[in-house]
Amino acid sequence: MFKMKKKSILTKAALATLMVGQVAYAADADYNVLDRFRLMEDKFQTQEFLREPGHDFLIDMSVYANTDIMELASDVSDAEDSTAAAEVLSEYADTEQNLRVNVEVGVPLPSFSAFKGTISPSVRLGVNVGSLIGIGEEDIEKDTLIAAIPADASAKTILEDKLTQDIVNDVLAGTTNTVSDLATALGLSGSERTQFETELTEALGGTAIPFAGSGQTAAIIDAYVKADVTAGLNFDYKNENHFGGLSLYGLYRADVRRVLDQDAIAGDGDAIDTENLDQNMTLYAMADITYGFNWLTNFRTMFKIQDIALATIIESDEGYLPIYEPEVGYRMHTDYSFDLSNLKLRPFVGFHMRDGYDFADGVYAGTDVMLHVWKQRIALTLRGMVDSEHLTLTPRFKLGFMDFMYSLKQPITSEVKGVEIATIHSVNFRLHF
Repeated sequence: MFKMKKKSILTKAALATLMVGQVAYAADADYNVLDRFRLMEDKFQTQEFLREPGHDFLIDMSVYANTDIMELASDVSDAEDSTAAAEVLSEYADTEQNLRVNVEVGVPLPSFSAFKGTISPSVRLGVNVGSLIGIGEEDIEKDTLIAAIPADASAKTILEDKLTQDIVNDVLAGTTNTVSDLATALGLSGSERTQFETELTEALGGTAIPFAGSGQTAAIIDAYVKADVTAGLNFDYKNENHFGGLSLYGLYRADVRRVLDQDAIAGDGDAIDTENLDQNMTLYAMADITYGFNWLTNFRTMFKIQDIALATIIESDEGYLPIYEPEVGYRMHTDYSFDLSNLKLRPFVGFHMRDGYDFADGVYAGTDVMLHVWKQRIALTLRGMVDSEHLTLTPRFKLGFMDFMYSLKQPITSEVKGVEIATIHSVNFRLHF
């Protein structure tokens, strides 16, 4: 009775926090594509974090996407005039599109005993590419105007240093319309002005400044993409009551944000500024730490501190850093498990947190139901999980050394910060060693 009561209290607390999160969303109407990316990336990582600890992999591949993203990319590419571009902005207004691909490879090294337990090291290699695209009316501010210019690092640096909201307001009012007008407003002269005008005119395909004369708000596509490449060592630890891990790795990160208005869509048709994706590629030394323990027989609690930046090893030639620099994230997860013959139940609650979103946004609760035979070598697991935005339904099939998992993230609220929440599908294939 005590155990079930404890679980009930944890679940009620999680659900109460989720309801508080709904109120917090309603109170904040500002959509920020970078903050949304942080939150969605951590939600996707939660699905990976919930896998059984101690099960390592030879290869792990995941794809997350909503069904409209490929159609959006095709429509943007096909829009060759302002009429077609306006139709794209109207059709996808107030929506966001998600795409994430993750591939990891693990190479096991010999295990050894230490600290009254077993340490299992492995070499880890990984590639992660994620993108979030928001479409809708947005206030045009300094960072929005800068993101609408597909210039190289030197021009971006000048804009970030010298552009003010007053100059942006002049652009929106139509008093600063051309590249030459903008260079004058920035106070540029001599060779610096010449280089700036040349680069900006070439990048824009003309002398017109984005959003010139548009007014304070405009319909835009706000697209962000991030690419990570990781390589390093992982050490898993386990004894009778404690488990955890330490990962030490190098992280190569590059990212880009691109804002497109109606004219830009009709002009080049590329939502992502891939030509400049590598201009801020930076190498970091990183660490992740996980610790967990078993308690009250069937309870288990895990903590994780991730994305700890130890040092910046290599910067880009221009010294241009990623927009989304590594930020420390925190996780906590508690579950309760019990077996009934070939049936295993595991209710759980937890949270993840990071700068850029509220605590309530990272709270989740759910239950795993596993049907298994042959000491769990063959198993079918059904998971239901709820957070402040989605109900996630996940069937997972395990056959010896192989796992296959499908997840459906179904929205439980209509919109967040004025943008419709997408239904997201994901698949995962994993080979164990």
